[in-house]
Amino acid sequence: MGVLDPIDLTEVAGRNHRYQREWFELRVDPSHPMQQQPVSGEIELSLKLRYNPALEYEPFVDEPDEFVEKANELLVAVAHGRSLAVRDKNLFSKGGGSDARAVLCFGDKQFRRTTVQKKTLYPIWREEFSFELLTPAPAVLKIRCEDYDELSSSADSMGVVDVDLTALLGDKRVRRRQWYALEKDPDTPPNLAVSGEIELILRCRYNATLDFQPFQEPSDFPNKRPNELLIAVVQGRGLAVVHDRYLSSKTGGSSDLRVILRVTSTDAECRTTRVAKKQTERPRWLETFRIPVEYADDCPQALMVQCVDQSSSAADSMGVVRVDLAPLARDQERIRKWFPLEADPDHPSEAASGELELVLRYIHNPEFCSFEPFEDEATINDHSPNELLVGLVRGRDLATKDSSHLPSPQVTFCISGNDTSYQSTVRNKTLFPIWHETFRLPIFWADENDETFVSIRCEHLDEILSQATPIGEIRIFLKSLSNQQLRRQWFPLRAHDERHNASGALELVLRLRYNPDLVVFEPFTNPDAYVGRNPNE
Repeated sequence: MGVLDPIDLTEVAGRNHRYQREWFELRVDPSHPMQQQPVSGEIELSLKLRYNPALEYEPFVDEPDEFVEKANELLVAVAHGRSLAVRDKNLFSKGGGSDARAVLCFGDKQFRRTTVQKKTLYPIWREEFSFELLTPAPAVLKIRCEDYDELSSSADSMGVVDVDLTALLGDKRVRRRQWYALEKDPDTPPNLAVSGEIELILRCRYNATLDFQPFQEPSDFPNKRPNELLIAVVQGRGLAVVHDRYLSSKTGGSSDLRVILRVTSTDAECRTTRVAKKQTERPRWLETFRIPVEYADDCPQALMVQCVDQSSSAADSMGVVRVDLAPLARDQERIRKWFPLEADPDHPSEAASGELELVLRYIHNPEFCSFEPFEDEATINDHSPNELLVGLVRGRDLATKDSSHLPSPQVTFCISGNDTSYQSTVRNKTLFPIWHETFRLPIFWADENDETFVSIRCEHLDEILSQATPIGEIRIFLKSLSNQQLRRQWFPLRAHDERHNASGALELVLRLRYNPDLVVFEPFTNPDAYVGRNPNE
């Protein structure tokens, strides 16, 4: 019926964001010069050029990079496509569309796929991918644009692109944004039409996350029951924004993120010590944890990983990950995997989105089952006890007031009324220290009403600043041990004073006993029967 002459948009742009409303006359379609019917009529259009911030897409501008290190990651964003070939033709008219997606191949083993954009020749993907730069790194990124059929799960090629990465893999590490023309796929029929371009944004960088490879050491006891759960919290992606979401759009704001780890059917709990500002889509923690937990066949156990936003006074749950421990206990193999966050059952009103990357392994650690102090110590019940035996086994969930660093805990023991103290060794940078150390503290016991106690103080020792920060304190009255039996127990740490918060617990082995070696040696105290005679001895 006719076409319109090309419309000069420079005139529209010069109207200071005001729209143009005008009638345009139809002309003969030059692509149908033999058309017999006359062309007549007009079409009224309203036109306006404006700036839409939602159309801005500039990925990888603020991604962190350490230029002193060699690049180990390739970032690829598939932005848009235009003028793609028609693969799904209309039945009763000209034209058609395609259900377009892009498949990225980097080397022999790294593949990525975009989502499918349906019924369009101008798809908008805006999807980002990353590839590890192995040695030697491939010099070409291969991209195949295809029309995907969901019914048959098949795909017809719409063209391919081979992106030369030689310049990107050099030392300059520039960010490149470019349209790439699709070329004919050599694996398709020769008469299959190919057209169009796709827009890519590319960048190489150094990603410290890829150098984070914990728990790779071989297991020395693969056939023994696991009793230590190894967890590394690597990074997150696609996490929901919680802070300020009620004051801005659903996607605005930022989150201060922390990850909390718990094991069901136990009281084991720990949390990341660093809070990651969600300034990018991938906050990183790069923290490891070793949780002592005995695997039980008759009691299903799971690791619960909760992501919380601590931007406000009340921590908002952003979702949880539940990991069944049975497969980990069976295989005792190291796994590194992205786990999707699901809605927190304790906070059903909070939406969950995104994923956490975790490294997990469940192993047998002989240190947890080989420390049984004082079992062979003799018992003498007809004397009052004069010695306290203390076995310092291990600690759990220890944290200082300044939780930005892992603590280096040291434990000090002291009997009330006595200035002598006994100190353990320092365990560097751990929330779950293992000591396996014993101490023998002389005491002066009166009777079961004696209020003497042992003070046990746990502190973080900063060797650089030569100062100690309280973690918590335990006070045990000796009369609670008057039966002189071994007592093995977890003791929760209490706050040292109102200025500090306490966290965690210590496992101790305690026993009161009589030690004859501690009896004071006072010879020649008996009265002399011959004080009037000359001494001869």
